[in-house]
Amino acid sequence: MDSNLTPGQLIRRLAYAFLGLLAGDAILLVYLVCMALRDPVAPLLHPVFVFYAFFSFMGWIIIGLPVVLLFSARSIKRLSWPLKVLVGAGLGPIGLLPIMWWLNHAQFDFNILRATAIYAPFSIVISTVSFVVYAALLHRE
Repeated sequence: MDSNLTPGQLIRRLAYAFLGLLAGDAILLVYLVCMALRDPVAPLLHPVFVFYAFFSFMGWIIIGLPVVLLFSARSIKRLSWPLKVLVGAGLGPIGLLPIMWWLNHAQFDFNILRATAIYAPFSIVISTVSFVVYAALLHRE
């Protein structure tokens, strides 16, 4: 953990991480709106967005907050941009597994991995955008 983190810096980093989450969800919303323009079943996409946004928030709590609290801003700033994209892409499926485990009523089996495969692309996009925006905001300081 970043031991010399002042309360103001902690609040700022949490705000940056939350802004990153909002940016990731905004990308998801843009995708769903584009799909709604092509598909006549557009009214059904509103619950889908709420569902994904809720679980992206849960993933942010499970993975995003520990990343903010455990890794120093300097270590994240030092990463190259391609590595930031890779780290962001990897965090999504990692955060998705505990959510799928929870949805399966705490009974882990290999069906969870199959169910996760459907949602993994969305989790990768949301986490990549979230982490890159978080890193960009940290780099701006």
